[in-house]
Amino acid sequence: MSNQENDPNIVRSVSNLSVNKKVKPTMPRGLTQETDYEMDYINSPSLQSLPQMARIQGEVKAAAAAAALLARNRGERKPFHQKLYKTPKETATAFLQMAQNKCALSTDRQMIQSFLAGVYICFGGAFSIVVAKGIPHVDEGISKLLYGACFSVGLMFIVLLGSELFTSNTMSLTIGLLGKSINWKDYAKLLTISYFFNFLGCVFGAGILIYFGDIFDHEPYITAVRTIAEVKCSLPPHVAFLRAISANWLVCIAIFIATASETVGGKMLACFVPLMTFVATSFEHSIANMFYVPLGLFLGAQTNFGIFIYRNLILVTLGNFIGGGFFMGVLTWYLQIKVTHPPKDGSIKEASVKAPSVKNGSVKEKETDKKSVRGDPTIAIV
Repeated sequence: MSNQENDPNIVRSVSNLSVNKKVKPTMPRGLTQETDYEMDYINSPSLQSLPQMARIQGEVKAAAAAAALLARNRGERKPFHQKLYKTPKETATAFLQMAQNKCALSTDRQMIQSFLAGVYICFGGAFSIVVAKGIPHVDEGISKLLYGACFSVGLMFIVLLGSELFTSNTMSLTIGLLGKSINWKDYAKLLTISYFFNFLGCVFGAGILIYFGDIFDHEPYITAVRTIAEVKCSLPPHVAFLRAISANWLVCIAIFIATASETVGGKMLACFVPLMTFVATSFEHSIANMFYVPLGLFLGAQTNFGIFIYRNLILVTLGNFIGGGFFMGVLTWYLQIKVTHPPKDGSIKEASVKAPSVKNGSVKEKETDKKSVRGDPTIAIV
């Protein structure tokens, strides 16, 4: 017994274990490998006879249980599960890092990726026109269904190739801003860059690739493209604004689900269903309109660029910002991040904590002062 207690290797191991026995409950998934190793080490026969083993074993198990409880409350699963998707809480947390990564890109990369996103939207838009308007005597519902199904390939390209789309950035950057992973300067900079370079990409695609490429130089496409542009520029202001809210709400749902998926097929399906819904129901998307209306103007639509800007694009952009920034960005942050994640300083601002107290021989619950639990990250889940 004394030889084991005086063994320097065992004493050093126990000392190290005592330092590391507290498991940080902010680990991303389940328990760490170090914790599993320590548990195996505690149960090894070489240490069973040490008098302090019972105490250390109990403390480590308690810390591990607390970490597992916090992981479950955050929607996380055990690490040995094969994960094909993230939970909503994990997905919302992923947007914090995503926003930080986007804003950390150099300005030239932000510009190029935003330009490419506009071009990819053109590919989806051109594909949708070719299929939906090229089949004669098709029921309107079937035509719109084909229109939406084909347009979704543009968002698939953006998601899988990592481009910067303004409308989806209204959600991801808003979550990052409210979660304090980015600041206002980075937020405004990337939104501005993505908007204007999406526009340049769309005009480049509509003019250089489609118009000068003679893709729609014959009927029924010429009339169809002109009609699309004229209808969009003649919408009543409130109609364009409200349709824009719904459009980007659905686009951001697609981005959220695509981020939750861990597979390429899952990301493509996530883009397909919401995009088909928004296009088939004739909602208004500012970046898509940057392709459809200029293309219609190139082909002789009875409208002009000024009408497009103040009768459609400004209103649709504002509606898209509300749909993505508030209904998906702010609400997702509030529901999935603000209430469940404690502030960095450890203070409790959203959750009130009840602790048992003994008075006159009976146990009662009282609300503990928030300052008294400062620094304990496990209390935020109560």
